[in-house]
Amino acid sequence: MPHPTLRLWGILLIIVMLTAGTSAPMQAQAETPALPTPPNKTVRFHSEVDDSTVSTYIVQLAGEPLVDIAAQLAKSSRSPKLNFANSTVQRYRSRLDSQRHAALQAIQREIKHAPRVKAIYDTAFNGVALELTAAEAKQIANLPNVLMVEQEQSYELTTDAGPAWIEADQIHDGSAVGVFAATLLGDNLSPAVSSSLTGRGLFSFDSSSKELTYRVELNNTSQSAAIINTATQAQVAALTSSDGGKTYAGTITLTNSQADQLTSDSLSVLVKTNAYPNGEIGGLISGYKGEGIVVGIIDSGINSHHPSFAEVGGDGYRHLNPLGQGTFLGACDPSNEYYSSQFECNNKLIGAWTFAETAVINNFDTDEPSPDDEDGHGSHTASTAAGNIVPNMSLHGINVSISGVAPHANIIAYDVCGYLKDGEYSSSCPTVTILQAIDQAVKDKVDVINYSIGGGNNPWRDSIELAFLNARKAGIVVSTTADNSGPTESSVRHLSPWLLTTAATTHNRSFSKQLTSITAGAKTLPDITGRGISPALDSDTEIIYAGSLGNPFCDTFDESLHSQIAGKIVLCDRGEIDRIEKAENVQAAGGAGFILANTIMFIFGLVTDQYPIPGIHIDYFEGEALKDLLANASGPVTARISNTTIVPDADLADWVADFSGRGPAISPYANMIKPNIAAPGSDIFAALNNNGNSSNSGVLSGTSMASPHIAGAAALLKGLHPDWTPGEIQSALMTTAYTTMVQEDGFTPATPFDVGSGRARLAKAALAGLVMDETYERFLAADPNAQGDLTTLNLPSMANAQCIGTCSWTRTFRNTLNVPVTWTASYQNTGLSASPSTFTIPAGGTQTVTFTMNVTGKQLNTYSFNRVTFSAAGGVAPDVSLPVAVKPVISDLPKHFNYQQSTNAFTTNETIRTIAANSITAQVYSLQKSTRVNAMVVAGQFHITTITVPANTKQLIVDMRFTTAQDVDIYVYKDDMLVCEGSSSITLDHCLIDSPPAGTYQIYVFNYTGTKVHGEDLISYNYAIIPNSNDGSLIVNVPSVNSGGDLTVTHQINVPGSQPGDSWYGIYTLRDTNTNITFGYNLIAFHHTLGTPAQLLAVDGNHQSAMVNSPFATPLRVKVIDDVGNPLPNVTITFSAPDSGASVTFPSGNTAITGMNGEASMPVRANAIAGNYSVTASATGASGSIQATFTLNNSQSEKWIYLPFIHKN
Repeated sequence: MPHPTLRLWGILLIIVMLTAGTSAPMQAQAETPALPTPPNKTVRFHSEVDDSTVSTYIVQLAGEPLVDIAAQLAKSSRSPKLNFANSTVQRYRSRLDSQRHAALQAIQREIKHAPRVKAIYDTAFNGVALELTAAEAKQIANLPNVLMVEQEQSYELTTDAGPAWIEADQIHDGSAVGVFAATLLGDNLSPAVSSSLTGRGLFSFDSSSKELTYRVELNNTSQSAAIINTATQAQVAALTSSDGGKTYAGTITLTNSQADQLTSDSLSVLVKTNAYPNGEIGGLISGYKGEGIVVGIIDSGINSHHPSFAEVGGDGYRHLNPLGQGTFLGACDPSNEYYSSQFECNNKLIGAWTFAETAVINNFDTDEPSPDDEDGHGSHTASTAAGNIVPNMSLHGINVSISGVAPHANIIAYDVCGYLKDGEYSSSCPTVTILQAIDQAVKDKVDVINYSIGGGNNPWRDSIELAFLNARKAGIVVSTTADNSGPTESSVRHLSPWLLTTAATTHNRSFSKQLTSITAGAKTLPDITGRGISPALDSDTEIIYAGSLGNPFCDTFDESLHSQIAGKIVLCDRGEIDRIEKAENVQAAGGAGFILANTIMFIFGLVTDQYPIPGIHIDYFEGEALKDLLANASGPVTARISNTTIVPDADLADWVADFSGRGPAISPYANMIKPNIAAPGSDIFAALNNNGNSSNSGVLSGTSMASPHIAGAAALLKGLHPDWTPGEIQSALMTTAYTTMVQEDGFTPATPFDVGSGRARLAKAALAGLVMDETYERFLAADPNAQGDLTTLNLPSMANAQCIGTCSWTRTFRNTLNVPVTWTASYQNTGLSASPSTFTIPAGGTQTVTFTMNVTGKQLNTYSFNRVTFSAAGGVAPDVSLPVAVKPVISDLPKHFNYQQSTNAFTTNETIRTIAANSITAQVYSLQKSTRVNAMVVAGQFHITTITVPANTKQLIVDMRFTTAQDVDIYVYKDDMLVCEGSSSITLDHCLIDSPPAGTYQIYVFNYTGTKVHGEDLISYNYAIIPNSNDGSLIVNVPSVNSGGDLTVTHQINVPGSQPGDSWYGIYTLRDTNTNITFGYNLIAFHHTLGTPAQLLAVDGNHQSAMVNSPFATPLRVKVIDDVGNPLPNVTITFSAPDSGASVTFPSGNTAITGMNGEASMPVRANAIAGNYSVTASATGASGSIQATFTLNNSQSEKWIYLPFIHKN
């Protein structure tokens, strides 16, 4: 039986992206999608912005962006690429245009003028960027079809041997997966032939059977094609065509010697035509290096003149342009507003975009706005991901050959960073241009995006992260950074589960420097080894410590100190300011050399920087010893600084960079592991900006440098497996990663919070036998801010930040092989199990597995790590492993139980979770009547209440009950000291202060986001002072024994003196008297409801539209409250609609009953008549009927019919 092979074919020649377009399915007509109105409107502002400040605001509008309908059509037609020119997509674009126009008119009416529109988004994000005052932004937030108003943010850039260290070289030479490619051009022949005929081939070799499967596609017809011996020109095999010589496909069997020639790059393809019977085009068959894949770089622009981005690489490879010869995008397109005659595109760099805010003038090679890279960051990341193979790049006497991970891929650059603000240059990256870039990248149909820019710590409320989710829907893999704020716990950013968040590690070489000839009087000390790239300082030079001059961090030196610095080596402490800026300050003061010493804050981790003067970075211990020597020497201490040398050392590899952002993810995102994966990000040598030298290259460090390694890896996998989804590519990289890594100290084992699944191994990932995926809809539903559950996502890792006894996850895998495979699980540590632990998946089939982690005996409140590894029988595929991170806790307390009852005595049962216990008791503190505070508060203003808390108080509670504002925060002070803060993004916050000292307290409530400009909002809250005693008003019955898991507790509430409208608060704690473990407390809130409703509020579903005879996207939802804001349960709501004309029907009947939160919802369906109308909800109130009105629209739509797409073999 032949060795099973991966499904490398299917849409294999996706990478043969010649000029041919994509065929759409035959259609009679296609239905234009409706514009649903999603719920969850979010308004975000910075508190320091006053109402009159003008800023840019991102306004999200209702309706999915174009990528949604384009992705649906691509899926139905089985097309690998989205087609935005499709007539259905264009009709939907027109509908979005009309909706946007109407929204802008509504905004103009609301704020009494037309705001400046800075950008329009419709592809990956549906919205606009507007210049507004803060007051105007607040004012438009509640308009129909405005979903979110977000003040623009500026994000920072998060700043060889790396490709080989992630095993890209084994893909490049074909040794890992047996996949080879050939680019066919006339220029490849000797003598060269000038020809418009071009082509590309992809070959898959089975080493056991010696079968070579081939597919060669040309942009025109030919007479014949053959595989030949490159050296002898002898024919190895003729290729077969079934379409007149435009496409050649089939399988041949090689001899052993021919197989050796294949793997040693000694075979070629030769194509003959009638005009050129001896051959018109040809090309070498070699390992796969990203041919046909397009990588998008969203960054600071690109140095288009650098050899990393030339049409012909240093290995002689001549790129093909997938857009067609002479077709380029952005600044290289004469029709583009930022067209630059000086900016050079070619068949490698096929496009580069700049945008209004980042189209700053480059000082070196053009006098017009262009996407040239002013910073160097974008050029560096682009060349790391997909830059050409460039040999012998020189830097301070060091010769280094550089290559991107996917060196034969094409590149499109998007310049989103660097702009002029008040005449000053800023390297920051504004939201408005980032969204424009994502939109454009989706339109450009890139395959992979690298995004080495910060942000992303609130993914479901972040327009950029949501746009990347839509990019994933378009089939684009997005790699990004883990941030550079490590090694602090929870410093990782880009928490979106749909992104590949990349940690930075070291690789197996260093740029080494030495501080030599260290002499103090007659004493000579051992050399100190460090890092750095700079010239040498060959003469004995005095060392001084900047701390002795009162400036240990080497900030700008006062001119009075220059004479003491001139001609000396200055020792500076790390921290406070940029590392290179320190060296520049020493140089400006006349210093001859520079030493950077780690401090206690940076004990471990050396960084290779390029210094303008001879310089070296040394570790903390060497630095402290040198400072001690300087402090105690009787005379000058002198030394020299050596040249930089490259030192290979495997022991230096796979350390986590000290700056790399760490997990766990901040709450509420801790139920997933971030970062996802690791790659080299320390001391990466790559292209830089054109500083007068177009070949300028250098070393940078940061997670910015790690991310493009993963982007390049994804590009190779995308070319090898064009049928794999972004999720499957992500899982292949993660589940096959190398896991034996260490933290920045060089010996502590790295955890998943340091490196995610581990360091990428492309040779393994390319052969992954199990892959995983997740859907767009399930990603949206998993938002933990909206009661979603991250643990249910089908991710290649597992986490639980609140594991009580046991916790479990379910994952589904797909078999990528063309044969059934049996997999068996093993575990890194005890406590983890899989069910089934052994399974056989049929070819192309799926298997669902449940994983359970038992944390009994694990240290409480401390993360415990584990890993499950699946091994394939017979070794037919690499092992697949998933990391696990769980934090054992003793219970899910505290909990907050809210009861609305019309009686003053009732009993209820509740479920909590605890670990196993044998003697559980409840300590109960009696219910205390609260004081209600009602205040009208202007947006942006505080309301202050002063209270006195007596001695022997168990708890002070401040509980927001109702407000018309969108966000209200609570701050409690005692003696001018903040003792409690409730300032989350939820509207109804609370503050709980345990055992508060007696004294005077001030309660500040802040109208953070009001509903009216300069207007007032009702804010209603309770405060209660619970004594350290129990009067029997609250009785808690709890079983004394729990085997672990769910536990039922009974709450008995009896407050004889309570009146409707009163609110009462009490607490109780649970503990195990045998072990003296306190599980926590539960807060009880009893709101004695009035007998009749006072207000009926329309909560959701207003101002929406649906097509005739279709259900509305959002049910009509109302809330009933009493006259002090308490929600009322068990109230019957009657909905009524027009009897004629445009109207709705009620599929579930027209009455609903409010729940415990006082809310009721009603699904409705548009009838067959188009038009505007109102639906009324009503209930019986204290003084008659109370009502809420919903304004709805039924829209007429053409009917479209999809005919089936017929595939002919």
